[in-house]
Amino acid sequence: MLALTGFVALALSLASVSAQSVPAWGQCGGIGYNGPTTCVSGYTCVKQNDYYYQCIQGSGTPQTTTQTSSPPTSTSPSGPVDTTERCGQWDSVVVGPYTIYVNQWGKDGGSGTSCAKVNSLSGTTISYVNRWNWTGGTGVKSYTNVNLNQGVGKQLSAISKIPASWKWSQTQTGTIVANVAFDLFTAASAGASNQYEIMVWVANFNAGPISAQYGSDGKPVPIVQNVNLAGKSWNLYKGSNGAQTVFSFLTSDGSQINSFSGDLNDFIKYLTANQGLSKSQYLTTVQSGTEATSGDAVFTA
Repeated sequence: MLALTGFVALALSLASVSAQSVPAWGQCGGIGYNGPTTCVSGYTCVKQNDYYYQCIQGSGTPQTTTQTSSPPTSTSPSGPVDTTERCGQWDSVVVGPYTIYVNQWGKDGGSGTSCAKVNSLSGTTISYVNRWNWTGGTGVKSYTNVNLNQGVGKQLSAISKIPASWKWSQTQTGTIVANVAFDLFTAASAGASNQYEIMVWVANFNAGPISAQYGSDGKPVPIVQNVNLAGKSWNLYKGSNGAQTVFSFLTSDGSQINSFSGDLNDFIKYLTANQGLSKSQYLTTVQSGTEATSGDAVFTA
């Protein structure tokens, strides 16, 4: 189960953000949303559900989207949810304040699949299953994830907390290469290209973070060790993925955290105070999921 319980921002910062246009595919309305509601040129604010309105390409009168067929549903305390299993490369489904993305972005580097199925939604807690199987190549094949649709698009200086809780389990066949991680992105403005990626690994299965330095044994070298955040000790790695500077926090002792409860903003605050991340950056994305490279596993949250 995953619950990202939202953001608390300063009133002055919210006022300045609300004057901006929402970027393409960004959130523009919904229950609990207090950000900008005007889409950039060429995009229209369209209702996806009561929690989430999205800037969709095209012009005209905003309208509620409809489905041509009725997918399987499951009733939860927050109402019915679409329980269709999705396995397409770019498949996604909006579930309350979240979107689940299958996101097989590196599938051409091997063979296999990743599938996602929602089990339930209760308040801000979503439960889902991710089945994946990949062979070939050493690169990441998929990052099937839960994306938070509410509260993003704010300056880091305007965010006071990002409380998150995440309980998960995984069964696997043989050796796998993967991680389980939160993934956050920031940019110079709400609609700009991402400049920084911030990862918090709660499990590492024979994978390795992006790093600018490697030891003689070929392993990545952290830039800082034993940073105490969210009740755990972490090592911090820094490198580039070719598009963004990537900061990755991994537990110092290599342990996995099957039940995480903490404030993700603690990691951001550490970076702004100690690693040169500017508070003027905007938080554009908050996600959690599994980066899968190879093997066969079933991930349940």
